[in-house]
Amino acid sequence: MNNLNKYFISLLLLGAAGSLQVQAAPPTEKDVPIKVSTPELPDIDPEDIRRCPSRLFHITISLENGIIVPEELQEEILTFEAYDEAGNCMAVFADEASFIEFFFSTEEIAMVRFTTASYVYTGWL
Repeated sequence: MNNLNKYFISLLLLGAAGSLQVQAAPPTEKDVPIKVSTPELPDIDPEDIRRCPSRLFHITISLENGIIVPEELQEEILTFEAYDEAGNCMAVFADEASFIEFFFSTEEIAMVRFTTASYVYTGWL
């Protein structure tokens, strides 16, 4: 073979190798910005409440480490909810492990909401 043929064969092999798609492993951890608010208090007149803007925090949802909440917000989560883009509730869980399994197996989740006795954490993905 002459050098020109070797050159073209090399180019073809490099082109074929470069066109192979490499699939990355699915993520096992997701950082979610959340807003923290207090649940509605039905026995207080809304006119008597002076509202402050909610603070923005970040939580991490991890297959290995569970849901990691900032230290100042740590409190037992009572419900774990997942919503689609239209705001429709997709699922509600009472335990963290079931929620995390659903979270990483469903791509349609657009919002998560966690309710504790004192707070409601809402995060958009």
